[in-house]
Amino acid sequence: MTEPKLSLMDTGDGSHSLYHAELDESYHSHHGALRESQYVYIEQGLSLLPDARPIRILEVGLGTGLNVMLTVLAQRARPAITVEMLSLEPYPVPVDLVDQLNYSALLESDAADQAVFRQIHTAAWDTPTALSPGMTFTKTQNRLETQILPDNHFDILYYDAFAPNKQSDIWAAANFEKTFAATRPGGLLVTYCAQGQFKRDMRAAGYQLGPRLAGPPGKKEMVRGVKPN
Repeated sequence: MTEPKLSLMDTGDGSHSLYHAELDESYHSHHGALRESQYVYIEQGLSLLPDARPIRILEVGLGTGLNVMLTVLAQRARPAITVEMLSLEPYPVPVDLVDQLNYSALLESDAADQAVFRQIHTAAWDTPTALSPGMTFTKTQNRLETQILPDNHFDILYYDAFAPNKQSDIWAAANFEKTFAATRPGGLLVTYCAQGQFKRDMRAAGYQLGPRLAGPPGKKEMVRGVKPN
């Protein structure tokens, strides 16, 4: 697969993101990459799940690996849970660019956590990797459309693809029918996106969307869909 043309960029909270020249799009909000990921995927997603069983996560769009690293830290803060995470990324970020990202400094990571962040990107594809005693991570270059997903399996989906106006195929209605089938009853799909057509497609697939949910800084809204019990 051809590597995209990427460059480092600063965001409003001081954290780095990447700019994709061909799409004219950044990997995160200009208002703050770290804050967006922490708010959307951890605070409004993972943190809401109970401790009762191992938590299985599907991420659509590994990107910089920030969501995975924040999940490692969130699991460590909740030792009662274990995490099994599968991330999809057809176009991986080159490791030399990963090494320039400043997340480790902002998260005040020690040498061990810096190594974990790098391991997210250097781990073998399609092979479970222990990022910590409580978290197993697998990454694949499959697209969502071709990835085989078991029914009623995932507790939460991090839907972190590029915006619908930049990468419309990943936001096709059929994809949400597929993710709905793969989500456990009571499971969640969280995303920064709040486009009207996307929300209609989510509801048509079977997800319940509650009252309007405030977005991270710079965004009026985000979406959290729930698969009914």
